[in-house]
Amino acid sequence: MDRLQELCTQVGGKIKVQNNYNMNLNAKSLRILNISNYKKTGWKIEIEEFGSIFLIGLKVNSKFAFSINKPDQIFGYDKDVRLTNAGFSVYTSNGKTPFFATSQIKFSEELFIWLNNLRLTDNEAVFAYNTLALTQSEIWFRLLIP
Repeated sequence: MDRLQELCTQVGGKIKVQNNYNMNLNAKSLRILNISNYKKTGWKIEIEEFGSIFLIGLKVNSKFAFSINKPDQIFGYDKDVRLTNAGFSVYTSNGKTPFFATSQIKFSEELFIWLNNLRLTDNEAVFAYNTLALTQSEIWFRLLIP
């Protein structure tokens, strides 16, 4: 069964052909499912297929840039940040985190609850890319699902 087509049927969107190499996975994606308005919530979601691995991207508005469980090879989020009560490793580019700035506390708490509830295995990861310079404070959360 074609899993990406199955997802497309369930959630809508369009499958497009691509040729995208991902350094974090050391793999190439030839197809992507683009969902422009998931369940009329306004959420833009991308699901890239890398063989049996799926990389799920969710566009959110935040200034965070980090990776969870695995260092990021693309943007160099490779400095381990020790966080208490986090059931996962957090990596940033400079070893510092904005998670606990006063303006970010509520978002951080909800993000960490969500991440802990995911119960990521050692093979799974989350990559958060702040594309501030390109798209005015948009961030893509990319969830790696083997």
